Amino acid sequence: MDPRTNPEADPRAAGGGATETGTYLVVSLGKKMYAVDARMVREVLSPSPWAVVPAAGRTVAGAMFVRGVSVTLFDLGWRLTGTRSTASRTSRIVVLREPRWAALLVDGALALISGSPDKAPDASRPAGRDGPFLAGRVTWKGRPLGVVDIHRIVG
Repeated sequence: MDPRTNPEADPRAAGGGATETGTYLVVSLGKKMYAVDARMVREVLSPSPWAVVPAAGRTVAGAMFVRGVSVTLFDLGWRLTGTRSTASRTSRIVVLREPRWAALLVDGALALISGSPDKAPDASRPAGRDGPFLAGRVTWKGRPLGVVDIHRIVG
């Protein structure tokens, strides 16, 4: 499957949360990795210019046009780790299916994986900055990855 597009699922069924075996896009934010429910992803793009919106707050990197539609670009790194994501050779813009007006700036898009999420966060792991924005966990290459709750990020 082409990791830039995902025509498979109805985004209304996705709900942004992790509830069953599914496909996830693994993204990197610095040295940390997270999973995004692939049903929520329209496409993954290389960075292109965006306009900074000064009064938008720290979680918004800016606004840009994607295929003629204005979208808000959320800095996922700032929201989850407290570190700003910056445009580089490996950075990617994850354009969301729903809400249609949103995209995520990430340091990298690494893989599409299948997995069954654990809905309950691991009680042995202390809740970090990312805790309120995770819908569960999936495992990739033996590492637990937090599943990003898209609606909490862009809501």
